[in-house]
Amino acid sequence: MTHHPTPSEVWLILEIADTSLNYDRGVKATAYAQAGIEDYWVLDVIDRRLHVFRQPAASGYQQELILAETLTVRPIAFPELEISIQDLLPPINSLKQHRALKQQGRRSPVLTIACLSNLNSMAQDHPVVEPSLGSCNPRKLVRLP
Repeated sequence: MTHHPTPSEVWLILEIADTSLNYDRGVKATAYAQAGIEDYWVLDVIDRRLHVFRQPAASGYQQELILAETLTVRPIAFPELEISIQDLLPPINSLKQHRALKQQGRRSPVLTIACLSNLNSMAQDHPVVEPSLGSCNPRKLVRLP
């Protein structure tokens, strides 16, 4: 890709939420819905579940599914691709390490890396998330407060 993606070029947005769950489910979900993003997922690594937002409208998403880690999900753009939610989640040990670093006032990239590597390995024929989009600034995609 030679340019930053526009909303019509985005097949899926996946947010990794540990402390940002309310913001991701509120402000970001509304902004992405208004931009017309068809498939927006928020991975809640603390409660180990996936929030799936679909049917975007001007007022926000018309559908939010909350799926347990034991379930699977299919991206709208690739319905033949079945993704285990458990495979998206970091190992429990990674979460403990992340929390310890957080208590020390340091940030840990372990959550995003675990998720992107799992998703990319599962979707080799279907690039649902490209590594170049992993650093995508959502403010460039849609206007966020």
